[in-house]
Amino acid sequence: MSTGPYYSPGPISNVTLDASNVQNFLTQLSAALQGVGWKFVKYIPSSSGVTGYALDSVPLAGTAQQMRVWLWYNGRINGVGYPEPLITAMTTDETLYAKDGPITISPGKTERVICGPYQFFLLTENPTYFNASFSINDYGCGVPVLKSTNTNPAFWARYTGGGSSGFRCFRDTLVPNNSFGYAFLLNGLFASDLNDSATIAPQLLTMRSSELQHPIPFFDGNFPVIEPLLVMGKTYGTANAVGLWDAFVYSNPVSSKLVAVADNHTWESYTLGADCGSLFLAIAAQPAAGVPGLSY
Repeated sequence: MSTGPYYSPGPISNVTLDASNVQNFLTQLSAALQGVGWKFVKYIPSSSGVTGYALDSVPLAGTAQQMRVWLWYNGRINGVGYPEPLITAMTTDETLYAKDGPITISPGKTERVICGPYQFFLLTENPTYFNASFSINDYGCGVPVLKSTNTNPAFWARYTGGGSSGFRCFRDTLVPNNSFGYAFLLNGLFASDLNDSATIAPQLLTMRSSELQHPIPFFDGNFPVIEPLLVMGKTYGTANAVGLWDAFVYSNPVSSKLVAVADNHTWESYTLGADCGSLFLAIAAQPAAGVPGLSY
């Protein structure tokens, strides 16, 4: 596998969604994904008269790998009375599927989706950046970068249930915990929310180790930019590294929503100042006018 970033054929889209209404949120998210090539498969029966959608990702060039997501609502209401529609990642035959990832709907709230043909990430714009028991905001899933000889279905997903048990998305940290809030399928191994110390839930490779407890800069003060390697599997020898599309890891934590330009792309920091680095996602394939460059 060559050194990343790994660029999809595009397009890449960055769309604000109405998260104050269940149907609006699901319909607008479905439209945003279809706008970058995801294919509508069928409607999903949902509660309260809501229409849900099943969508397939674009077939991965060279391998034809795809994943499916359900965007739907089962009537879930959180403890303060707000509805929470669900995102469910799965194989296209719907035999292997993640636990449902909720997104809280509340008055005046908007979400944003950064998406391409093989993956998407959700984050909230307001009223808060962080996940909590009654404010769940973030989700990410996709088909990873695979060798052209791979014939096994593969996908990953990261989501959160909120609460005090810890954040579990790349929005909070590059290395979320292994307990809950994840699913992956790679080389025939499937896992979802196992709460199993032998399972490596999707994690991004960083430059930290047991002896490096903080980010290390180059001699000139800049920090390394590394390829976005997603590690998942079992701790006893079946873990593998694959790539994220249209992304890179900056090995120093920076604030979220920092926009920069590098390598003919416009990038935005997705991670909320994590302690081991920041995930940057491409939000446009060409630089935005007037945006300062990223030094690396």
